[in-house]
Amino acid sequence: MIGLLLRGAPRNDNLRGAALLFVIVLFACASLARAADPAPAASSSPALDAVVTNTRDDKGRVGCNLFNDSDPSAFPRDSKKKLLHVWAPIRNGSAVCEFSGIPAGTYAVVVFQDEDMSGGMRSNMLGMPLEGYGFSNNPRVRFSAPSFGDASFKYNGQNQKVSIVLQYWSP
Repeated sequence: MIGLLLRGAPRNDNLRGAALLFVIVLFACASLARAADPAPAASSSPALDAVVTNTRDDKGRVGCNLFNDSDPSAFPRDSKKKLLHVWAPIRNGSAVCEFSGIPAGTYAVVVFQDEDMSGGMRSNMLGMPLEGYGFSNNPRVRFSAPSFGDASFKYNGQNQKVSIVLQYWSP
């Protein structure tokens, strides 16, 4: 669809790049639309907490996908290869996605704010995201998604927090 919109338009590499970014983020969040997992209950086992901030408001929820390094090329595009998925409520502009029972290792997280509880990311007529999205390590995203290497971090197997600041696409 984006190709059809852009095919007849004058060449604009920034717009094409932005459309590509949205498609990548959309695929990364596709499993969030299919998952109806409730937020997990607090556990006493060690946990990796993805602390998500900079939500536009407290509407909706935040969806988080955890990827490991077994197939770094799958991040963030192949949501079927995610290790875990969590939905988290938003309170006071932030949310915490808790991943418990995971071993020490190298991981990356992709998140988005589902403001309207649709289970997916809304977009404008050109396919640009209208809801916040983010990645672990907070790489600045403009026209393409970060690599697993850019978003990955070491998890020590104990209680650990990873901070993710939501970004909002703007031309």
